[in-house]
Amino acid sequence: MSISLVLILLSTTLTQEFTPEQFRWKNRLLIIVTPNHEPPGISEHYQLFSKAPEANTDRDLLIITLSGDKVWIGNTATTASAGVWRTHFSISPRYSGVILVGKDGSVKLKEEKITSPGVVYDRIDSMPMRKQEMSKKN
Repeated sequence: MSISLVLILLSTTLTQEFTPEQFRWKNRLLIIVTPNHEPPGISEHYQLFSKAPEANTDRDLLIITLSGDKVWIGNTATTASAGVWRTHFSISPRYSGVILVGKDGSVKLKEEKITSPGVVYDRIDSMPMRKQEMSKKN
C-alpha cells in the first residue's frame, strides 16, 4: 500500500466511522485485542509487529487495535466503534489476543497468547492469494 493511501486512510478514519468490510480485498488485518483502555504502544503484540514495518507493508498487513471501546489503526486513534468490530468477528468482551483476517475477510488465525510475527507471517505466506502475490513480484 502506498504511503499516500495510508495517509488518506488515516485522515479519513479520524473523522469517519469505518468497518472491517472496507478493508476486504485490499488488506490483511492483524487485530490486536486488549481488554483495557491502553494505547497500542503498550501492547506487547503491537511492539513486536511495529518493529517490522517493511514485512507488514509487503504483506498488505494493517495493524488494528481494539482497546476497550476504542479502535486504533497503527498508533492513531479513530472514532470507529469497537463494538462493530467485536460483533463482526464475534469477539467476547473478555478476549485478549490477536486475530489475523485475510483479504477475503475471514479469520485465518485467532490466538489468546503472545504470537510472534514469524507465526503470523508464515500463516500469511502459506495463503494462496499471498503465494500469487509473491510469484508476481519475482
